[in-house]
Amino acid sequence: MLDYRRFTKKELADVLDIIHASLACRTDDDISTVMSKIEGLVCADSAVCGVGVVEDGRLESVIKIINHDYPLEWLQLYATEELYKKDPIIRYNFEFFKTHFWSEAIEEYNQKPYMEFMHVASDFGLKYGL
Repeated sequence: MLDYRRFTKKELADVLDIIHASLACRTDDDISTVMSKIEGLVCADSAVCGVGVVEDGRLESVIKIINHDYPLEWLQLYATEELYKKDPIIRYNFEFFKTHFWSEAIEEYNQKPYMEFMHVASDFGLKYGL
């Protein structure tokens, strides 16, 4: 879990800037700008944002993906194979609804379909995340 008490004043100001920018989002470009700011704050290599239909606390379908800089081949596979149904990060997000490291989701959902998903994701360089 992230301990925000350890953030510097600049990092806290950056978080407030991200919150402000998030509230002002109206377009895909606005969302991409916010993702870029988040990448800078958490030192991430890539970011993606998805919008979907949730039923009974589970993601049932993906409506739109706003790709900042994820591998396109991965996103195509993810969508066509409906991999969100096997994605432990998505499941963890909807079950616990908190900021988390991927490792927390992998630890919680370490059954075969989820581990197979993470193996395929790692083939695209997606191993760690927030």
